[in-house]
Order: sequence, then C-alpha cells, then structure tokens
Amino acid sequence: MSAYILRTRGMSKQYGGTYALDNVSIEIKRGQVYGLIGLNGSGKTTFMRCIMGLIALSAGEVELFGTTDKKELQKNRRRIGQCIESPAIHPNRTAKQNLHIQQLIAGISDKPAIGRTLDVVGLSDVADKKSKHFSYGMKQRLALAVALVTNPEFLILDEPANGLDPKGIIETRNLIRHINHEMGVTLLVSSHMLDELSQVATHYGIIDKGKIIKQFSAAELAAVTTKRLDEYFMGLLEEA
Repeated sequence: MSAYILRTRGMSKQYGGTYALDNVSIEIKRGQVYGLIGLNGSGKTTFMRCIMGLIALSAGEVELFGTTDKKELQKNRRRIGQCIESPAIHPNRTAKQNLHIQQLIAGISDKPAIGRTLDVVGLSDVADKKSKHFSYGMKQRLALAVALVTNPEFLILDEPANGLDPKGIIETRNLIRHINHEMGVTLLVSSHMLDELSQVATHYGIIDKGKIIKQFSAAELAAVTTKRLDEYFMGLLEEA
C-alpha cells in the first residue's frame, strides 16, 4: 500500500495562451489534512477538478493511491469523496434519498451507512425532510454527507465553510477533525478562511496564478513565524 494518497508531477492546464495550472507538483500522504491556499482565480478549483478527471490535463500526471495508469486512476477515483463547487443535491429529495442516490451512482448498497453518515454531519433528525427546505448551512452539511456516504479514503473539499455563519464554521471545523481523526480519512481542503484552516490543516500549499509558490507543514510554519496564517500568506504573495 502506497504511503501517498495523491502525487502530482508537473501538472499543467492551459486555456489558449493562459495557464490555469503551471507545473504543479504536490504530495499528500495518508492521514494528512492538506490545506490549499490561494486567492480567487489562483487555480485551486481547477486543480481539484483535474484530480477528479473532470478536466483533462495539458501536461504532467496525477498519481492516486500509487498508480498513474489511466484505467486504475478511474477505478481509484471511486475511493474519493468530493465536494467541488456546487453540491450534488437533489432539492426535491430527502436527505436520506440524496445519500441513497449517491450510493446507487457509486454502485454501493449499504443502507446502514446512510444513517451513520447523517448522524456524523448532524442531520439525523431531518433525514426524511426534503433538502429544498434546508438552510444554507444544512445544505452544506448534506453535501458533505453525500461525499462521505461511499466511505471514501480521500476527501476533497472546495471552500467547505464558504458562506457559513460563525456557528456553521465551527461545526464544519469539528466535522473535518472528526472525519480525519476518528474516521481516518485523508483530506484536501481549499479555503480563503486561512486562520480557520490553520486549526485543522497538517500541511499547506500556497498557489498563485496557477503555480505552487510554497509548501510547508504546520510544524514548519510554527517554527518560522509567529504571524497568523493570513499574514504569512500575504507576505509570501508580496515576495512572489
């Protein structure tokens, strides 16, 4: 079993004469929470979509669970849960039905997992309520449940706390900790809420204009600066 969940080498995506991703190489080991930091338009979402095979690469390669073989990559993507951009929620279906649909798509039949997953995200009491009646925060938790119900080994979350109120942000932080510590899931999380991210991430990558300009662990960050993560981030951008 590979120690690495994800490795990318020279990953690039070009649109015309513009690079959305430019020679991006990162490594994520099992058990890590990798925080991907960047301004809007820096390439965070494009990077995540390329990992999932939703966008074709212009150059470079993606390795998942130790393989770069195209057929094996597609197979291994079934071991990944993802919540990238718009959540895959059916508004006229209940929370329970939304999770069942996701299981059907993944070719899984595990009804007990639906109840367990709704319990993890705190939606057990609204399992039979249609999601169109959910608050924004509840929809975000349901989207996370949809990503989790297939029991993934790797979870990709794009701005999971975006638009949430302070209570929702705390709930999301605690969920990420639970998913990582208690469920043993490795995570890739993008966020512009950097101080919030610093409370859950074990490793970081800073991306700007499609390029990774810095990577470091939480321990390395603590050793080189006493600044808050957002201040350190802005300083790196000024130097780049």
